[in-house]
Amino acid sequence: MGVKGLQSYIEKRCPEVMIPVSLATIGHRFYRHHGKQAVLVIDGMSCLQKFYHPGIPWVYGGQWRQYVDQIEKFLKALERAKIEPVFFFDGRVENKKRDEWVKRRISNRINVAKIFEYIKETGCEPSEKLYHIPVALPQLTIMALKSLGATVHNTRREADYEIAKYCKEFNCLGILGQDTDFIIYNIGEYFSSQYLKLDSLTTISYSRNVLCSKLQMPIYQLPLLACLMGNDFISREDLEGFHKYLGRGRIPWAQKLVPMLSNYAASYGNRLLSRQDITYIESQVFGRDRSKFGRIHESVSMYYLELENVGETMPERRDGQISGNRVRPIHATVLELTKKQQRFSDSIVWNVTKTGIVDCGMSFEDDNDPNLPSSSPVLRPVRQRMYGLLYGIGVKAKNGGNGMKVEGDGIRARAEGDGIGVKSKDDKIRVKAVSEGVRVKAEVDGIEVKAVSEGVRVHAAGESIGVKAEGDLTRGLTENPRTTRSDAGEPVAMPTDHTQLVVGQNAVMEWHVYKGNPLKEPDIVPALPLDSLKDGTPSLEYLWLHSGPEVTECRLLTYLACMDCSISMATIKQIPPEYVIPCTLVNYFLQSLPQDVFGEIELSAFLATFVTLPLYDVNALVALEVSEVKGKGIHLATMFMRGVSTAIKVDAACGKPVATGDELPWKYFDGKLFHAKYLIALQTTNTLVLCQKNEDVAKLFELLRQCVLEGRRS
Repeated sequence: MGVKGLQSYIEKRCPEVMIPVSLATIGHRFYRHHGKQAVLVIDGMSCLQKFYHPGIPWVYGGQWRQYVDQIEKFLKALERAKIEPVFFFDGRVENKKRDEWVKRRISNRINVAKIFEYIKETGCEPSEKLYHIPVALPQLTIMALKSLGATVHNTRREADYEIAKYCKEFNCLGILGQDTDFIIYNIGEYFSSQYLKLDSLTTISYSRNVLCSKLQMPIYQLPLLACLMGNDFISREDLEGFHKYLGRGRIPWAQKLVPMLSNYAASYGNRLLSRQDITYIESQVFGRDRSKFGRIHESVSMYYLELENVGETMPERRDGQISGNRVRPIHATVLELTKKQQRFSDSIVWNVTKTGIVDCGMSFEDDNDPNLPSSSPVLRPVRQRMYGLLYGIGVKAKNGGNGMKVEGDGIRARAEGDGIGVKSKDDKIRVKAVSEGVRVKAEVDGIEVKAVSEGVRVHAAGESIGVKAEGDLTRGLTENPRTTRSDAGEPVAMPTDHTQLVVGQNAVMEWHVYKGNPLKEPDIVPALPLDSLKDGTPSLEYLWLHSGPEVTECRLLTYLACMDCSISMATIKQIPPEYVIPCTLVNYFLQSLPQDVFGEIELSAFLATFVTLPLYDVNALVALEVSEVKGKGIHLATMFMRGVSTAIKVDAACGKPVATGDELPWKYFDGKLFHAKYLIALQTTNTLVLCQKNEDVAKLFELLRQCVLEGRRS
């Protein structure tokens, strides 16, 4: 987010700070002088819209082969320029930036609603004015970069600090990004990703020396200037009193305020600020409000790159939901593997096991269609089982009592840490839920659930569910911030009694965007055991640290259990490995969604996409035309890609039964191709027609179809 107002001030008042440069020229010059490639640290998040630009069709769910081709061309251009790129991606949203994150998510949803409204009215692709990146783009960009041999790091917080620290530690050429904090850090050169031209590698460089010359201030006091202008640590609201003091009762316009602040900062000379200096400055800036003391010290220390272990600890306890000292202990070797996986691959395992907080902010779904559920609640049971695996919920060797006892004609279940699964073969079971950590799995015709707290969410495998409430469980979505939606998209209330749940031990705090969620508070989601496995939930130690045929089979069985997959192991082994993730995902949708949402038409369209994609090269996919844009097709593509993202994370948690090379979605999915197949399937589900009259492809289609339909529960 950077320094408030500095970017616009530079562009309007100090354009000479922005110097046109050629990265190719700089790279070759460095190579001639040093005999090795220059290392350029790249803020990956800032480059997403540069790589997936509006010129690539963006509405269909992702043109992934075209996107990977774009990234590959960029990497080759850097290689020719004698530049070695090192990419950094944000690990998670920090607490102090949550409000801004929520504002952006709400704004994105308004834009997405406009996109679907336009599609319904015109049946055409929206213009670039409504541009929105596809879902899961950061995760898939990381996978694309790694598959192409690039060096990629995930951070444990937002990336700017770790980018700057890495640049200084390894004496890198500079940083490619778009964050004015990079002007403040006194390291390398700062190149703009916003002005970058991918083909020629030209951009602009922001000169901090020129900026300091224009503002007549020493470079050592840029961190203080950033604090006084407002940044991620100190809000503009916190600075209003000080700004009014400088403006003699009124806050000056930016063109006057920035020179005033730079003059104040310059008065401390060309030296590092002492703790005594900062204490005096905080007394002037914050007055008597001592609750804000320390913010300038923390912010300046960050810019001086003096902070250590930033963002690695559990959040402080809040509202009884988080407890930093109750995190489930993890085997030391598993913890090291988790750190490595977080650093160089996906951050989900680290975030769940170390912080208990998971973010999912991008949504490209039709919130205004009552018949189409949001992907987040649909996929929630999968995530819950993955959380259970990561927390060891249901690992028999470690389980304690589950607190079950019989009370008369029913079962009373209290979750006391590890979650609970209740099975019954009786005609009916009556379950009184006293906390959120209750899961009822039914083998009966019906279940009656009575809630004694504000609400309860029950995920059932039975044929029908009846819910009774003492109070109104389905209050208005905007009235109750804890209200969420069921797996089928129906509104239900989440409980507010979390006395039995501890985030980071048996529950996860989810900040997910979905229909009806105002994002006022996170969802506290209980982790669930893998009840379908004969021997219970396997331990991470066994899955990650052991080897052999039995372990390999256990990893795949665990993945199938997390995905609630009805396909047998024998059948899974008969299909090509690159189709395991899409087939298990489609199988899950068939069992979890109503037939009018995901039925024969949708199944045929997805399978046809999987099997015909190898017939196309990148140019053929670019040339492919779609006669009409359907809102449901866009929604389904988004749901599928969100499911792919989730399945890849499940695969990582299970010890990678599906190899990384077989996870890559550009091997089996293309958004525009799917939309074309969906339009055909609306007219006919004839296999040969969908498979472009290719008999070999049609045989593969039928193999995958039999696979995903196996054991399907109606």
